[in-house]
Amino acid sequence: SMRCSALASAPRDTSSSSSSSSPTWKPRQPSQNTLVVGYSHNPSGGKVLDAINSGVNAVCWAFLHLDVDESSGEPMIRTDLDLAAIGTVRNEPGHESVVHMAAIGGWNAPHPPPGFSGERWAETFVEFNQRN
Repeated sequence: SMRCSALASAPRDTSSSSSSSSPTWKPRQPSQNTLVVGYSHNPSGGKVLDAINSGVNAVCWAFLHLDVDESSGEPMIRTDLDLAAIGTVRNEPGHESVVHMAAIGGWNAPHPPPGFSGERWAETFVEFNQRN
């Protein structure tokens, strides 16, 4: 089975044709000090950067949803987050130590669809993260 810590060091496949991928992407490790976590669904408007400048060192983006692609029957990640804008916040100079993570689900969100192992969902998340 794949441990969560292995996901953080999973190699990035840069051979995909996705134009939004950055070949220099790499996961960030959480601070060894106190985590100051802020939640957001809106990367635009400056509030997240203001929070980071005020001491937030981990941003949790809300929400991602575990779903099944109707055409392929394969697991997929669905979200209405502006992933390009999150990338801009993540790549802001001087904020390289800030960890960005995602909350999965949310209040009243459906449970993950049955039929897939935790390892398969982890692989799906890694693939999604690498593309975005």
